[in-house]
Amino acid sequence: MSASTAARIVLYTTWVSLALTFGVCAADAQSETVRTVAGSGALGYQDGAAANATFMMPIGMAYDQAGNLYVADGAAQRIRLIDRAGNVRTIAGGGTPVDGGLWVAAGYADGPASQARFNRPAGIAIAPSGDVFIADSFNHCIRRMRPDGEVSTFAGSPSAPGSLDGPRSVAQFQRPTGLAFDRSGNLYVADPMTQLRKIDPAGNVSYIQVGNQPTDVAVYDGPAGPTIFVAGFEGLIVRTPDGKLERFSTVEAHREGDRFTQGGRPLGHPFWVTALDDHTVIYTDVRSNTVRSLDIRYGLERILGGPPNEDASADTGGYADGIGGAARFDAPMGIVVRPDGAIIVADAGNRRIRTLSPPDRRGPVLPAINPLGVHDSGPQDYTVALAGNSFVWFNTDWDSSIEGRIERSVMRSSRFPAKTMRLRVVPVWGTGKLDATDQYLKTMMHTGLFNAVLLNINAIDIAGAFGLNLTQLSKSASVWQPRLTEKLRVFKEDAAAAGVPVAVVIEPLSNQLTLGENAWFTLTAAPAPLDLPFGSLLKAAVRKSGVPLIDLWPAFEADLRSPAHRALFGSEDPHFSLHGREVAGAQIARALLASQPWRSRR
Repeated sequence: MSASTAARIVLYTTWVSLALTFGVCAADAQSETVRTVAGSGALGYQDGAAANATFMMPIGMAYDQAGNLYVADGAAQRIRLIDRAGNVRTIAGGGTPVDGGLWVAAGYADGPASQARFNRPAGIAIAPSGDVFIADSFNHCIRRMRPDGEVSTFAGSPSAPGSLDGPRSVAQFQRPTGLAFDRSGNLYVADPMTQLRKIDPAGNVSYIQVGNQPTDVAVYDGPAGPTIFVAGFEGLIVRTPDGKLERFSTVEAHREGDRFTQGGRPLGHPFWVTALDDHTVIYTDVRSNTVRSLDIRYGLERILGGPPNEDASADTGGYADGIGGAARFDAPMGIVVRPDGAIIVADAGNRRIRTLSPPDRRGPVLPAINPLGVHDSGPQDYTVALAGNSFVWFNTDWDSSIEGRIERSVMRSSRFPAKTMRLRVVPVWGTGKLDATDQYLKTMMHTGLFNAVLLNINAIDIAGAFGLNLTQLSKSASVWQPRLTEKLRVFKEDAAAAGVPVAVVIEPLSNQLTLGENAWFTLTAAPAPLDLPFGSLLKAAVRKSGVPLIDLWPAFEADLRSPAHRALFGSEDPHFSLHGREVAGAQIARALLASQPWRSRR
């Protein structure tokens, strides 16, 4: 074996290991609906009902505690407010149009709101006191508007841009854009020409080193303290409460040590960001005219709205409401979460305020991180755990996941009592260690969290559980078969004691079927050798244990023989493709409908 071939096999094995360690990503189908909630699209600053109001270039936004939305209309040099009834009015700023009416003349003036003047206001943040803070970008300062409408300069100076720290009365900024408060009253300022800055409650300005050219900042204040998310020209940088920095970079800015998104999907170019919790953010990408989300725990990146075109930066702008990839944006900038969970976007180029319906955030339970996961449940739910390594959830969103497909197929069948019960299928994504998954499931079964358990097993689990070479499993069957049988026998007894029905799902890897899958890897590296006997060896070990078996091999083999066959696995990694998840989900749903484990609950 040549050194280069050996290195590629090691790289393949490492990729499998990383995939199992870091989790999920990306989207195949999108269910978020984009709608216009304010702005006619005409150029101007007309107040009135949301549908008739006009904007010039909405940028930053923020909600107050009453549910009113504040909008910095950058080109109009105005601060606008959209109340809960949908009426738009100007609450600060002014000036007359120039350049043929495409822009309003900039200015700088403190005083009553109607007399105040701005120079491309951008970010907005609402203090606990109700004061409105505005990043007055081209005036190089932070402005404050009191509840009575009085506008003053809080920090910085239009006549002295710079990078000086110190008391806010002397500190300098250069084109500040994004703003965010934490619960302690610290104001974070994304200052693209300097760094991320912090103004503490005493008025002292200091630097926070998180990378260069930040454009926006979001803060999620959890029990451990504030998690800071910074969007900018380098990508998305996360500063955890303990001061640790993690960076998801753009392609252009990537360097050693950066985090990757799963599935190799590009991060895009984060511009404005809002935090849903301490690990999930929604951000706008002005370059590709999209709205995206990222879960930093395991690198899940999704395009929620806008075309699934990763760059082609000048080609994707447009205007269209619709679902997911059918929607179009033009220079989406500010982004904020509405109190009901919907995502609000300042669609600057379209001069409109748009909304995305709340994203379906269901994903895998990670026992080491979130042992219960993001899964609402109620007394009417029958909850089935699909537990295993990353094959139970990878490179997917909920709609196109195996679990989502199982839920829909079963709920639509007359053999499921949908009038009195709801099926919930929860992906339990382990670490590639069968023992760890097994122990977690035993604990959860006795707590009543799961009503039934499907234990997903493939060759990666066998190799990891018994310390074997992934390419030599058939030759090592005498080592792992009896041990797997005994492990599953004990698992069945524990489940019976808890009164929880269980089954084992087994599936092939691509090299256990054909070398025609994983095409990119096959063309660029030495593929794993064919291991055709493994499937029958695995089936025999499971059947000997007495645990019910759901065998995906026949469905995958039939699909491969079909003239209508589509790729079942990814082109470069070992996981299921969109179609592979479709085949797996359909087969598991059929098995559930045949066994109907929920009958014991009636």
